Amino acid sequence: MANFSSLLWLRWRYLLSNKVILIICALMPIVDAYLLNIIPDMRGSVSLLSMSINMIYALTAGIFSSMIISEEKEKRNLKTLLLSGVGEAEYLLSIFAFPIIFSTISALVIPMIGGVEIVSWGTYVFVILMTTMVFIALNSTIALLSKTQLQASAYSLMIFFFVTFLPILSAELKGFNTVLDYSFIGLSQAFLTQGKTFELFSQQFCALLVWGILLTVALIYSYKRNLKMRQ
Repeated sequence: MANFSSLLWLRWRYLLSNKVILIICALMPIVDAYLLNIIPDMRGSVSLLSMSINMIYALTAGIFSSMIISEEKEKRNLKTLLLSGVGEAEYLLSIFAFPIIFSTISALVIPMIGGVEIVSWGTYVFVILMTTMVFIALNSTIALLSKTQLQASAYSLMIFFFVTFLPILSAELKGFNTVLDYSFIGLSQAFLTQGKTFELFSQQFCALLVWGILLTVALIYSYKRNLKMRQ
């Protein structure tokens, strides 16, 4: 427990010393929702919520996680942590803490800013959290396997563009609907677009669950790989 608290404190100090990252990754989705709400056609629309939520996945859960871990690797803080006896569970849980907190806050605030009606808040929060954890696992794995912070950021940026443009492509090109359904954001998009007809236990849910399991295994592997490299 002491190690876990120390890890959270270390991450918090990192955020305080890198306020630009905190503003861009944690606050940008909220700012994005506010700006979109100014546009009359976007006000109160599902499109506003969809675009803003995808920003949460890509920035707050994605790039945010990747930058923190890759920064620790470059400054050799990760080596110090691993050699100091930090447990596997403690380190992996600490990765998820702040991205989940900031993502949840943004996900709750954005519908209020945009005036978007949420059919079921419980299901909404569950879907957001489930998708957020998948994005954290994906980007954390990338950061742990990348050689430099620049390399990790480049891969995370590719995911950002994928998340941004996939819903647009699926609306324009029929073949991309299947890609969207089985992607990381398939369940989230289904909830936002289907409204009252949405069913949680669907093919999108199964796809996201499989992604979650695979990426959890990948995250544990990448952590152990870093541990072996530093022994």
